[in-house]
Amino acid sequence: MKKNRKYKPTVQPVTSSFFREHSHRLPEAGEPMAYAMACVEVVANWSPRGRELYQELVNAWSAPGVKGFFEQFIANVPDDVVQEWKEKMRNPGLALSPDPNKPFDDLGKAGSSLGTVFGSEAVVRALEGAESTEEAADTARLFGLIFEFIIQGFNREKDLEQGIVRVLPTTEPPWLMLMALYRSGLEHGSITPDRLDRVYKVRQVKGKTVNFEEVMANEPMSRLHRKVVEASKKAGLKLHHDNTFLDAAWVWYQCRVVHATVEEFLKAEWDEGDYSVDLKNLQKLVKTCDDAVGYQKRLARPSR
Repeated sequence: MKKNRKYKPTVQPVTSSFFREHSHRLPEAGEPMAYAMACVEVVANWSPRGRELYQELVNAWSAPGVKGFFEQFIANVPDDVVQEWKEKMRNPGLALSPDPNKPFDDLGKAGSSLGTVFGSEAVVRALEGAESTEEAADTARLFGLIFEFIIQGFNREKDLEQGIVRVLPTTEPPWLMLMALYRSGLEHGSITPDRLDRVYKVRQVKGKTVNFEEVMANEPMSRLHRKVVEASKKAGLKLHHDNTFLDAAWVWYQCRVVHATVEEFLKAEWDEGDYSVDLKNLQKLVKTCDDAVGYQKRLARPSR
């Protein structure tokens, strides 16, 4: 008899989960970001050291210098881009981008907005200790905690003791760094899924006020719902359940951080008499998260 292992944290969560009993349609290029966010959530809940560092990271957003840095960063963004962001947040409507993958493809390229933040001259100078201003010190601590959270929470303790780091804070791929920054900022601002639901509950669509919660939940076969589904399918968006991401992230954490291999995880966690586990399926889940967080299976040999 096959039984499914469910994501059930055994510690008091420090995060308000963004993954609930829902299904969402996502562009293929945006899937790694969702897996990376799930991995951040799992590590912040399961890893003892990761949990401590994540809470320090959330608290670090309170520093006045951090606010000043991001205000300065936003000030350098062109006004038309800021206005476009605000308009999309106020009125997402039903229109999909001609290519929903493009924003994620652009983000993954060198010189993306994420790379600009993490690689900006101000951050580099602050991290190198070249500046002693309050803003620089606060910014350096925030980004330093992101780096430490990733190194300490996403790597095996035995590997770190030997100087082996398989998951690094990097912008190539950018998803893990982005999600650590994004998720901790939301946590600090008490921006929960319920709060976001209230923000987007009522929207303006083609001049009409629509209660999306009512339409999508209580009238699943409404004309509006069909239009959303049809437009999403036409754009090539894939349907994923929230548990898809959390289950994969939980398996990845067990196989890459708690245990050394997928096989070792299976041997420790499953009784073959009670569970029928598809090894290839688990390996696929782990590989998906490997790609999202930038896990290095093979490390470069040091030059002699």
